[in-house]
Amino acid sequence: VPLTDMHYSNYTLFLVAEDTNGNSVKTKAHFRVRIRGVNFDVQNMDEAVKQLVYLASDRQIKEMITGSEEEKTVKFKQFWTALDPTPGTVENELMEEYYRRVAFSIEAFTAVQEGWKSDRGMIYILFGPPDEIQRGPFELDRKPYQVWEYYHVGKQFIFRDHTGFGDYRLDQSYLEQNDWRFRY
Repeated sequence: VPLTDMHYSNYTLFLVAEDTNGNSVKTKAHFRVRIRGVNFDVQNMDEAVKQLVYLASDRQIKEMITGSEEEKTVKFKQFWTALDPTPGTVENELMEEYYRRVAFSIEAFTAVQEGWKSDRGMIYILFGPPDEIQRGPFELDRKPYQVWEYYHVGKQFIFRDHTGFGDYRLDQSYLEQNDWRFRY
């Protein structure tokens, strides 16, 4: 297998073995080529760069998304190297935690849009798991809601599901404080 020609992606290896009597067996195995120093949850470099919207400026994202796959990977790694809390180690703990939160947001909050783009995904990626979640069910005079408490940073976020389809949006009062630049 010419590994030097393989790029950062998912692959399937098919193997057929045949004996001298013509009997054969077939099998396949799925594997992913991973670039050292890039989080294992990153499966697509363009998507991984777009998911940096909560950490990187628009200019940085546009710069990282241009060029060949190799150039994008180099820029991506340079971005994370600058943010590495422990530069002397192989792992970049901040990148690992960031993409762990992105992966969780995709799994837990995808409804109308991808979970990492949702308001709950944004808050989860930025602040991590809340210390407490209070839930209010659907009632005739009230839409479902969730209150996320972050005691360690003194913040509370209220999400309301105005559609009834699990698309919880951050309460408008927070958005009016001009503290949130992330809207999809």
